[in-house]
Amino acid sequence: MPKRGRPSDYLPEYADQAAKLCRLGATDAEIADFFGKDERTINRWKIDHPDFCQALKDGKLVSDMEVADRLHQRALGCEYEEFRLTTSASGRQSGWKIIPAKRVVPPDTIARIFWLKNPPQGRLARTARGLGGKPVAPGSPWQNGFVERLVGSIRRECVDHIIVLGEAHLRRILKSYARYYNATRTHLALDKDAPVSRPVLRTGVVRSLAILGGLHHRYLRI
Repeated sequence: MPKRGRPSDYLPEYADQAAKLCRLGATDAEIADFFGKDERTINRWKIDHPDFCQALKDGKLVSDMEVADRLHQRALGCEYEEFRLTTSASGRQSGWKIIPAKRVVPPDTIARIFWLKNPPQGRLARTARGLGGKPVAPGSPWQNGFVERLVGSIRRECVDHIIVLGEAHLRRILKSYARYYNATRTHLALDKDAPVSRPVLRTGVVRSLAILGGLHHRYLRI
């Protein structure tokens, strides 16, 4: 059944235009102003048109990489060649002369601190490998609370108590915690049940099953 309502005013060429704007450092608000729309329309286009959403991501990635490169140069210091215009006089002749000169920019302490505290190369590497973050739905700021609560639970109940030895080890830890979180851990919002509900066992001997090396336990009757 065809969709009812007002037809979309989106055009396919908007994707390339938006990507170019992102490469120039434009924000969503500035992109919306360029197209004569509001940010809600831009967010709706991201959902309805995957090519437009991907163009924004690709354009912002290029812009982020350029900023990261400039910040890295500023943190370490750099050298570059410039040309100076000077006057010259020799006998009867006088005029202008172009002289090449090397300029040294010393390392910037503030740029070093910012780079170490907020390493952009990690985020860019994750994005290049397809490991970028999962943003909340456009126009749904209430989802931030759920995400922050889950991230806090993972830290308090799992990774803050375990020494991670590598990426593969971290993946195993998180998978084990996800199984515990969904099938064993009680949730007050679910009347002390788990998201994957299980029947109440009233007979049998209570036994405990260690999870994450004994950091948590699952109790059941056998």
